Parts: sequence; structure tokens; C-alpha cells
Amino acid sequence: MGSLLEISAVAAGICSWVAWIAIGLVAGFLADRVFGGRRLLLLDITVGLGGAIAGGWGTACALGERTSQAFLLTILVAVFGAAVMVWLAGSIYARFGGRGD
Repeated sequence: MGSLLEISAVAAGICSWVAWIAIGLVAGFLADRVFGGRRLLLLDITVGLGGAIAGGWGTACALGERTSQAFLLTILVAVFGAAVMVWLAGSIYARFGGRGD
């Protein structure tokens, strides 16, 4: 059985993943609403999820810290990553397969 500090690190890691997933899902859903459903909801949610996880995980790996400030920074980068990925996917969709954005 691990020490309390080891258990706390695992719990913090799980909390980060849950936060990144939630951010990605919300970002994708909001992107679909903003664009008026002209794209596929599942596409927006999937892309938002991928961007949030990539941004949050990449920042967590780069920082290597488990502090509340590092957690907040990973959340901010996850939001930015989701927004960028949804915007890129929307641009590609509009150019190659969209119904006109």
C-alpha cells in the first residue's frame, strides 16, 4: 500500500484528466452551438476533447509539477488547445467538406 503522498499524486492526476475531458467536451459542444449546427456535433466534441487532453497533458509533462498553480496552467492550456483544435477542424471542414461557413 502506498503512502498518503503517493495516493494524493494519483488522485491529482485523475482529477487533471477528468478536468481536461470535461473541458474538451464542453468546448466541442459550445463550438457546435456557436456555429449553429452546420457541422457534426460528434466531430466538434471529439476534436475539442483531443485538443484539451493534448494541451493539458503536454503542459503537465513539460512542467512536471503537481501544484495547484501547475494544475491551473494545464487547465488554461487545455482550454486553449481545445479552442485551437475546434477552430482548425472548422476551417478544414468549411474548406473541403462543409456546407459553407
